[in-house]
Amino acid sequence: MFTDKLDLPNIVLAIRLHGGDIEFGAKAYAERAGAITHVIVESIRTQHAHLALKDRKRLVTMQWLVDVLMKKQMDVPWRHAHLPSVFVDGCRPLLGKLISFSGFDESERAAMKFMVETMGARFTPYLSRHNNILIAKSGGVEKVEKAREWDIQVVNYQWLADNYAGQRVEADNQRYQLGQPCEDVSPGPYALEMINDQFKQLLRKFSLWLASLQSFC
Repeated sequence: MFTDKLDLPNIVLAIRLHGGDIEFGAKAYAERAGAITHVIVESIRTQHAHLALKDRKRLVTMQWLVDVLMKKQMDVPWRHAHLPSVFVDGCRPLLGKLISFSGFDESERAAMKFMVETMGARFTPYLSRHNNILIAKSGGVEKVEKAREWDIQVVNYQWLADNYAGQRVEADNQRYQLGQPCEDVSPGPYALEMINDQFKQLLRKFSLWLASLQSFC
């Protein structure tokens, strides 16, 4: 599995083995804009992202590319982590936080790690007294009990999803407590469209593909 800072030679090799191609940088984009179908960005608040949107390209994150390569199938973004955020340097809501996870599988953890790091936090696979937040799928496990013993805030995945979507989030809100209704790490494109106008706009670039998928439902 690729990491977020990425082994770029392996990424390039994997894409080309699957019949695609990849270019890097503004110059390559300008030279091959007509052939480019997807543009990988971290945030929509960059000049490159604005140009790609104007050119009606599909904007996705590196996590989308990693998950598609692991899945061995091109697909519409199905996770929050597949869509670029609004965050840029100087505007990262979790800057300096240490966050750990409990109860999620390896694929879910990779997507969540991408999200927390995009927002300025650092993921730790372990839990220590220095952690600020534990994101847990369920209670009644040792890691959750230890977090509560150490007075570390325990929240559900909804807290992370809402943060990533740019909402104003309070960890103490009842919505983010374990046992409350919570979005899945992989809610699917139709659910993502309903979250906010930004996600809807990004997924609109996939509209023909979404329409073809819906015709089989």
